[in-house]
Amino acid sequence: DVRARINVLSELARDWDRNISRWARINRSRKHKVDEQLAPDRNDEYLLYQTLIGSWPLHALDEQGHDEYVQRIKDYMLKAAREAKRRSSWLSPNEAYEQTLSQFIEAILDQRGNNLFLDDFLPFQRRIARIGMYNSLAQCLLKFTMPGVPDIYQGNEVWDFSLVDPDNRRPVDYGFRARMLNELLQFVDAPAGTQASRVRELLDTPEDSRIKLYITWKLLNLRREHPALFRNGDYQALETTGPAAGHLCAYARAIEAQELIVVAPRLLARITGGGAALPVGEAWADTWLQAPQASLAGAYVNALTGEPIKVLARDDAPAFAVTEIFAHLPVAVLMRSK
Repeated sequence: DVRARINVLSELARDWDRNISRWARINRSRKHKVDEQLAPDRNDEYLLYQTLIGSWPLHALDEQGHDEYVQRIKDYMLKAAREAKRRSSWLSPNEAYEQTLSQFIEAILDQRGNNLFLDDFLPFQRRIARIGMYNSLAQCLLKFTMPGVPDIYQGNEVWDFSLVDPDNRRPVDYGFRARMLNELLQFVDAPAGTQASRVRELLDTPEDSRIKLYITWKLLNLRREHPALFRNGDYQALETTGPAAGHLCAYARAIEAQELIVVAPRLLARITGGGAALPVGEAWADTWLQAPQASLAGAYVNALTGEPIKVLARDDAPAFAVTEIFAHLPVAVLMRSK
């Protein structure tokens, strides 16, 4: 989920570049010279801002939680600085540089009073975080449906913004996840025809992690119900057309009488207006997904929302309207029985 956020920066490169320059000016007074050079250096400072973008918590922290987060960032940056071997290293630690780096982190993240950096940083980070969640959902979908064996790192059934080890080896509260799943299953156990609206409610409040847990649970059950399809099914890439065609990744998996079509979004900064809108419905207007030639003979259902999806004849070929596929959720698995 950290990488899913950081990946968004390449789509908003100009904004990112302007922000990096502005934050460096804001925080310049918090730097100090070590060995006749300002510390931290520009590379470490850049990495620090990128790390904060990727790992910043979704919810406000109390004082203890904030202190723990700051310590995590300090530990991560110490490791990164040593492994970069520019100003410090594991074999020859530069204690003065490392202490200055640690003090810089504490200073720019200090919440005890006015902090011009955080006031400027947080609105941009929230934009990135929202788009990053959509990236994570797409990544989750692809992981569970493409050829191969999916892997879930400990605790990643919900949003997880851990950094590299040892940060990602912290204890996982599996009891919390089990309770969340039980409550989620009760919520989505809706009357026929209302499942899509329940799923949309999950998407409308993504910060609570339920949408990621729901998709993980749904896809794991789908794999259990169709083992041959996921283990040995053919793979066929599908073409897209229309104004948002370049923002889709789609493919079909098929074996004997079973077939599914996977549709995932990509590069969503433009589709969402920089994170201001949901990537559903009319955001995909006039964009079409090619369907396998035999599709006109069958019916499809979106396994994630329960919605029937029509196969339409477009230019004498079967196709799906992406506005219908992504009507309530910006990821989809269309199931069909031949």
